Amino acid sequence: MSPTVALVHGAFAESASWNGVIARLSEHGLSVIAAANPLRSLSGDADVVAGLVSATEGPTSVRTATTRSSPLTCRRSVLLWTPSRGGR
Repeated sequence: MSPTVALVHGAFAESASWNGVIARLSEHGLSVIAAANPLRSLSGDADVVAGLVSATEGPTSVRTATTRSSPLTCRRSVLLWTPSRGGR
């Protein structure tokens, strides 16, 4: 089973900014979702992303639009990957 790809936007964006990426990944048979990251607080944003990941079945790979992925590092249940870290 391929992992579900969860896309998380950073500041000055919204989940719809991933629409082009979602379309291209879906064409390759991947299951893709975009988090509606509220950008209110570090812990609140982490809870939103963790909730999205928890609601998906099977493995989930989280991708971010920024290398400053602090909300994701707050939650152990989120598989984090950023370009600067090469994956983890």
